[in-house]
This record gives sequence, structure tokens and C-alpha cells, in this order.
Amino acid sequence: MTKKYSYRQAAKYLNSSGDLPDVYSKKSLKKLAKNCRLIPLYGNKYAKWQLDTFINELRPR
Repeated sequence: MTKKYSYRQAAKYLNSSGDLPDVYSKKSLKKLAKNCRLIPLYGNKYAKWQLDTFINELRPR
């Protein structure tokens, strides 16, 4: 079973990765969901693999 993160937990997880150019909050994740950039799979929760994929896409090369 995959770990699920709420908006607030997902923001903490993204910010703890350290490599991303922006700082994320609950509000910014809701905007990303509205703009169809990062849509939660389980109602209002993200799967861990979704967040990992998002980090890999945004990580500077």
C-alpha cells in the first residue's frame, strides 16, 4: 500500500527534498491541482510516488 500525503504533509515532503527552486505550501499545492500540474489521486491526498515524480521533474539538472 502506498503512503498518502495530505496537502500540508505533501508540502513538508516537497520542501524537505531540498533541491527544488520554490518553497511549497498547502495553498500553492492547491493552485497546482487547480492548474492540473499535480492532481491528488485519492480525493485530497497525494501518493508518495506522485510527489517523487514531481520532484524529479522539477529538480535542476
